[in-house]
Amino acid sequence: MATSTHPETDESDVFSLFPTSVWKVQLAPKFVAGINRTVRETLQEMNPRLPELAPGDSWQSDHQLHTLDEFRELVSSIMRSTGTILKLLKIGYEEIELTGCWANITARGASHAMHSHPNNFLSSVYYVQTWPGAATSESNEQRTSVSFNLMFSSFAEKLSKPTRDAIGGR
Repeated sequence: MATSTHPETDESDVFSLFPTSVWKVQLAPKFVAGINRTVRETLQEMNPRLPELAPGDSWQSDHQLHTLDEFRELVSSIMRSTGTILKLLKIGYEEIELTGCWANITARGASHAMHSHPNNFLSSVYYVQTWPGAATSESNEQRTSVSFNLMFSSFAEKLSKPTRDAIGGR
């Protein structure tokens, strides 16, 4: 576990889970309360019926939360952490692009199925609220999370310009 150089981050760690590494970044407590309150209030304004989710139900916001001023502090933290991760991986980049950001709220008894985010180099989840026993992404307990998909410029450029081999040598 490493101490972070970012003021809002308390600690970070990397877990090698074949074939993918998973980074755990814990925000410093003095930042968490404000970010979580703002996220919950913003999501409540988007969907006033959220507290009424029935057991097994879930709700997902649109995928542009990163464009909202209310998410600026959280997005800034994610972007700084992403830069640190890319540096640790020794990956050069000119720019990081956040390609989507959305919230998932699941009531007790609902689950979030395993899935992937194609054409993104990194994906991130920030847990705003969880319940006891909701320690895993496959848990059946209510939780509120904000998900991010990220690309960086050199990776995006390679995706958008296929090689000759990828297009049949033409």
